[in-house]
Amino acid sequence: MCNKLSFHRFFLRGILFLTSAILVSALATADATETSNHDSLTVKQHLIKWMLTDQKFIDKAVLGSRSEIELSQLALEKAQALRVRDFAKAMVHDHTAADTELGVIAQSKNLPVPAALDGEHQYDVNRLKNLSDAQFDAAYIDLMRQDHDSAVSLFAAAANDDKLAPELREFA
Repeated sequence: MCNKLSFHRFFLRGILFLTSAILVSALATADATETSNHDSLTVKQHLIKWMLTDQKFIDKAVLGSRSEIELSQLALEKAQALRVRDFAKAMVHDHTAADTELGVIAQSKNLPVPAALDGEHQYDVNRLKNLSDAQFDAAYIDLMRQDHDSAVSLFAAAANDDKLAPELREFA
């Protein structure tokens, strides 16, 4: 059972990594603003690491994942471009699997997971719901890029944070 669980985690991380790599390569542009954003990531990661607890990591990771699931489900309905709908489908699949895995870890540590999106994430969902179909694709992709950058900072900080439970560091 342990080997099966380890393989499953390895497989899910591979899928998430591949999805992230596809997102970055398909959507990123190499300009000066990205260079300055990359330089500030280290500072952001240090700030996140300094403030991170097991519960805060679970809250942030679950809210981010569930937000991306909800936004991607919306994209399956509203997106005009097939490429965007395909990406949204992969996001729903990958983040649902990651959310489930994190839920199991949280339950094993008796830590609650957020039951609903917080105000910030719900605002993003509502904003995209109200866009015309023609405006939706670009706004969705832009928001996914922002969410990806935030997730990278959170997970990089968590993976290197000795204060976090080993299972959460491994998940990150």
